[in-house]
Amino acid sequence: MLSVENIQPYFPVVVAFITATLGYFLGIRTKKFERLYVLANENLKDICSPMFHELRKIKQTEDPEKREEMLRIFFEKHTDSNSNVYKLANRFIIDSFYEMEQEFSKFLRSRSREDWRGFWYKFEGFYLMVEEEYFSNYDFIYREFGWLRSLCRGNLFLRIVQEFIKLLYTTSSFIVIVCVFLVYLTVYDYFVGTNFAPKGSIKLAVIITFLSITIWGLTLIMASHYLVMTKTKWKKGFLRKLFEKYSPKIVSFWDNWLGNQPKWIRDKITVPEMYQKQQNEGCDERPAV
Repeated sequence: MLSVENIQPYFPVVVAFITATLGYFLGIRTKKFERLYVLANENLKDICSPMFHELRKIKQTEDPEKREEMLRIFFEKHTDSNSNVYKLANRFIIDSFYEMEQEFSKFLRSRSREDWRGFWYKFEGFYLMVEEEYFSNYDFIYREFGWLRSLCRGNLFLRIVQEFIKLLYTTSSFIVIVCVFLVYLTVYDYFVGTNFAPKGSIKLAVIITFLSITIWGLTLIMASHYLVMTKTKWKKGFLRKLFEKYSPKIVSFWDNWLGNQPKWIRDKITVPEMYQKQQNEGCDERPAV
């Protein structure tokens, strides 16, 4: 049976393999990745952003006549021969767009509530897909924008330190994943009895995993600035939900402290007079009978 002593000569090979793997995941961007970045930028600029905001305005319009006219303009624009719909780069979304356009044409011919309802169901689904595509591309393109900008503002020594901390964090994260996978393999080997792992490998794998998780926790604290600057989606986490349930006053205080400007700042702001609409303004003046 294999033992740890028997596989020690192979450690340099394992280290070289891990180094090469890290270089692949953490190294220079490939040409395909750069091409993907260019396509995502075109997608966001030429089609996703304009289409998303057009759909958003249509969705928020309460006047039925104005809404229908906006829909006519929307479909005339995006079914034109020069349309950029193909830049959505998602066949399912593109097919959904043309299905929605057919439903709208069907409604215009029949003018029935049932066809309008069927169209609007398609519209709502298409809106959600374009919204998801819009923010996905935004997150992909601008994820590290704040981080890189903060690096440019710092001095050279601070940049080197922050980049080194980022490298430590990403490296330790990858090592933790590898170690957890090794623990799974050794435990599987122990219970199944395939005997491909050396004797005492479970204990060694658990110790290494524990050490790697400890190091990862330290790098997580050190890389908090990087994580905050690259976070694009601020969803409610477990601790936030916990405090909202059991200590809502703390959450309220925290939100007010973050969201509201201090009084000494508000006192320096000059608020202009609001427009006071007359009660009879906008009403039709009907002649007396």
